[in-house]
Amino acid sequence: MDNFTENFIGNTSASNLTAFWLRWNLSAYWLDWNQTDYWMDWNQTDHWMDWNLTDYWLDWNLTAYGIASNLTSDGLTAVAYVMPTVCGVILLIGGIGNSLVIYIVARYSEMRTVTNYYIVNLAVTDLAFLVCCIPFISINYLMYGWIFGKTLCTFVFYMMQVTVQATCITLAVLSIDRYCAVVHPLRSINFRTPKVAAITSCCTWIGSYLLALALGMNLQLIEVDNFGPQEICKDIWPNPYAQRSFMLYTFLITYVIPLLICTVSCSLIVRSILNRFSMNHAQEADVDAQLARRTSCMVVGVVVLFAVCWLPNHVINMWAVFKPVMQNISETTYWLKTVALILCYSNSAVNPFVYTLLGENYRRCIKLSFPCLFRQEQPKQGSFSAKDASNEVVKMTCFDPDKPK
Repeated sequence: MDNFTENFIGNTSASNLTAFWLRWNLSAYWLDWNQTDYWMDWNQTDHWMDWNLTDYWLDWNLTAYGIASNLTSDGLTAVAYVMPTVCGVILLIGGIGNSLVIYIVARYSEMRTVTNYYIVNLAVTDLAFLVCCIPFISINYLMYGWIFGKTLCTFVFYMMQVTVQATCITLAVLSIDRYCAVVHPLRSINFRTPKVAAITSCCTWIGSYLLALALGMNLQLIEVDNFGPQEICKDIWPNPYAQRSFMLYTFLITYVIPLLICTVSCSLIVRSILNRFSMNHAQEADVDAQLARRTSCMVVGVVVLFAVCWLPNHVINMWAVFKPVMQNISETTYWLKTVALILCYSNSAVNPFVYTLLGENYRRCIKLSFPCLFRQEQPKQGSFSAKDASNEVVKMTCFDPDKPK
């Protein structure tokens, strides 16, 4: 044993030596643990930020400029011009179609039925969705960044969420309304009134504004390197669980629950109509039954279009948030997301054509409102049958607009 060891042991009691050794070990362990914990926290934070910046485009309303840096120059040129061009056509068609639906119902008082009130509300939500989405998204594809400032960042993307939720809730309400009209026409006659429909439509908008507040409070402008320093409008959440919760909430509120309500309602409507026809198979179906069937088919068509057009977008969003491995987005995935967005926008533009193709009254009112666009014989009588709020047949005149009182 050397002199240093002998002197150290001789001058230090066993208890002191043990305490010193424990303190030294604990200090070293604490430093190591602190460094490891700090490194893990920093890594997790950095990983989450990188993941947020890489995958932010996969949000349904923030896709336009998300992974431009991951694409080739040819791919960028294609998407920068194809997407705005297609969206411009959709905006033109959807704007004219939805405005025409609103105009027809506003012009002819006999068209102001319960079902048409909900259809007008659906047209308003579709029109607002197209106006909020397409101009800004198209510019983002060309500019690779958000150039409109913080105020419009919050307003535009908040309104996107509001209009989508209002559309989905209106579809569910419309399906329930048709179920009451077809399956329980007598029981529903007291509450299926235009006034109740107008109040319900207003409540739909109020509820949509409230449900979208979570997104509005988390929208921010952040700077990224996307062909140079660019600002993007992005929803920033405190942690991954908050973003996943919001995405799951959006999927349920704007797709699963409304679609489930619509599916159940439409199934019961179809069963009721089939039972009605089977009981009267020996007789020609009356006008009431034909009109009920035609209106119900119109609602079913709108629901099916909604389900088909919005499914790809929701699937991609859920995959992006819940996928186990974070990785760079491929060009194929980017184009799939772009096509999914085009389908979403197309849904809002196609709905008016469903009304006119399956709604005879809409077609007649359009022809009478714009006679120069249609070649038709002079009608013998200026009226036709239409369904009102309680499913009875009324006489409707589409020749002259309402005169102001």
